[in-house]
Amino acid sequence: MAHVTTLQAVLKQKDPALPCFIEVPSTLLKHWDISGKTPVTLVINGVNVGSRNLKFWGQGRDCWFIDITKVICQKVQINPGDLLSIRISPKVS
Repeated sequence: MAHVTTLQAVLKQKDPALPCFIEVPSTLLKHWDISGKTPVTLVINGVNVGSRNLKFWGQGRDCWFIDITKVICQKVQINPGDLLSIRISPKVS
């Protein structure tokens, strides 16, 4: 059975030249049993945006992140600072 995780996350962006991203706390992914980059199916605000990579942040942070491209932001009509409803599940090949 595939794991599904839902959360609320703020869309963040460090610099306008870089993609936006969302953070996923490690505590929400303990049951996934993952340790590295993992392909996931991502739904934002009810819109399936397809496959993205869930990556461990590292650098002393206990969280994961997913890059959100400008194309995805336009498709879902979201901007940095928006609170998003997120649903992620491991991508089934």
